[in-house]
Amino acid sequence: MMKGFVPAVAAALAAIVAFSPAIMAQEAGVTTSISDADMALYRTGINPADADVDAGEAFFRKEQGEKKTSCAACHEGPAAKKSLKGSAATFPKWIASAKKVVTLEDRINMCVTGGMGAEKLEMKSATMTGISLYVRSLSKGMKVNVSTGGEAKDTFDLGRKVFATRRGQRNLACATCHEDLVGSTLRMQALNKINGAAAHWPAYRMVNGETTQLQRRFQQCMSNARLAPFPMGDYRMTALELYVTSLANGSPMETPGWVR
Repeated sequence: MMKGFVPAVAAALAAIVAFSPAIMAQEAGVTTSISDADMALYRTGINPADADVDAGEAFFRKEQGEKKTSCAACHEGPAAKKSLKGSAATFPKWIASAKKVVTLEDRINMCVTGGMGAEKLEMKSATMTGISLYVRSLSKGMKVNVSTGGEAKDTFDLGRKVFATRRGQRNLACATCHEDLVGSTLRMQALNKINGAAAHWPAYRMVNGETTQLQRRFQQCMSNARLAPFPMGDYRMTALELYVTSLANGSPMETPGWVR
């Protein structure tokens, strides 16, 4: 088994490093440099994504939809039906009423459409990113604790399979970079195990100057590796998010993150 493993890993590494930075940036839809403005903010410790958290809080408190109510009306104050403190640390999770595992963003949309009578938020929209970040900020410092058993087991198993399955032009998988080639370097970055990474997403990415959700980051990685990206909100994306987030179980929530 090891005789075939080493050449396979070497071939995968060769395929990855064959990408030029320009091609990879084009495929991912990002630039290759960090702006002077972002670098200046980085040096001061001011995370640009904090503005998205503020926008999310404004949405949280705004009365809207046919029912003229707000997120805060249900989740804040003495009349709150359920506090959201610690809630984000348990997503993705099985929701009985939905009869499936849902992400935090899915759950937010369930509340927006059902509880408020408002229009569903687009998954990759700035509004969704903001409200998702704000809700996650209420669990800051609390440990990630997603369930991978019971009703969630099938989705977890699918996520592990998606992570490990090679596909696309380069015959690569998530595991190629984040397990097989850990310790190697790609685009001036060390390839690391994912471990607790999910605990700091959504995060502000300096290379493209925007706050990015975890599933959007998955799409960027897939594009870089020439894999057809799954749509955000797709059941395979939900499964992959559950698996990757499970690797962060026990890690403190630190959102918004700030990455290259």
